[in-house]
Amino acid sequence: MSEIPIITTQTQTEAVCDILRKKIQSGELSNDGKIPAVRKLEEMVGYPRNTVWRALLQLKEERFVTTTPTGRYLVHPRFRHNHEGYKALKLAFVGNGNMALANPFLQRVYSCLETNKDGFNIEIDLLLGTENKKLCAADLTPYKAVILAASWSFPFFKPLQKKNKLVTSLAAPLSYHLPSGVRIDNFHGGEVAGMAFCESEPKKIVLLGESQYYPDNWHEIFELRALGFRRAWLQHGNPSSVITEYPLPEDLLPRMREIEKIVAAQEEPTGYFALSDPTAIMLLSALHDRGLRIPQDARVIGFDDSPEAAEADPPLASLCPDPQTMAERLILQLRTMEAEPGYNKVTYVKPRLIERASLG
Repeated sequence: MSEIPIITTQTQTEAVCDILRKKIQSGELSNDGKIPAVRKLEEMVGYPRNTVWRALLQLKEERFVTTTPTGRYLVHPRFRHNHEGYKALKLAFVGNGNMALANPFLQRVYSCLETNKDGFNIEIDLLLGTENKKLCAADLTPYKAVILAASWSFPFFKPLQKKNKLVTSLAAPLSYHLPSGVRIDNFHGGEVAGMAFCESEPKKIVLLGESQYYPDNWHEIFELRALGFRRAWLQHGNPSSVITEYPLPEDLLPRMREIEKIVAAQEEPTGYFALSDPTAIMLLSALHDRGLRIPQDARVIGFDDSPEAAEADPPLASLCPDPQTMAERLILQLRTMEAEPGYNKVTYVKPRLIERASLG
């Protein structure tokens, strides 16, 4: 299957950062630790000198490079493949039951870590805990670092830190207040969907997605996406009165029945932002059953860019952060903790829109 074009907006500085990150992580710039002079980098990357300077400053903030007292740029020691002390990081990727490999996006992040383990210089094992007690009983002694994927909370994070583990988290809810981790910028994701619908100008907007708090409230993740969507919609001068929000049951059959009722009630061209791909695919089915044309009568955007999204009828437009970027940021955090004890930071990765036929 051919690759689907991904729509991105990227400054020149970020483009140079991407080039240099890849060269550092691949080892091309890592073996002797020296970053070429700016004049050489300008020729290498094909961007102006001022842009290269800005990129180096950004990469210094991200701990990809460091400087000598004389101002010379060097690759940070944790990315120097032949540097003394650059040892493989023994890493446990810990997911809790249905939120780990049952989650397609977390699967892809783990796959990126596993596939690139030589480049990241890690040894990685997957540990699944179907319940809290299982994780507490797990022997994590062999591991220097731990990634807590999805819904592990502070009571599991803190004891690992006390055991001198390097601990970060992936996609944990904001309400858990974990001190370090890599998160999806859900608010920005909502904004991107809102801007996409501003261009097509549907008469009605429906935001829908499954919620563990159905029927009263959104889940935290869905609420952030809905808030981001509203912000973009209102900033373009559109009325909020055309937007309706529908939390849905988590169970599949009740969720499908609710979606069918929602579709039956729409009488005008409608834009649907489904806050997960499974819900969006159910929505496509319900729209087909009503004889509605996509995208003429209804435009649909999902979230996660699951493998099923590209195979849906019609192919589903979807939002998703780059799993490779998530994996790289996780390793960067752990290596920074290793080099700088006490370092804690939450990094947000912005989703991008993969445009397909359901959006028009």
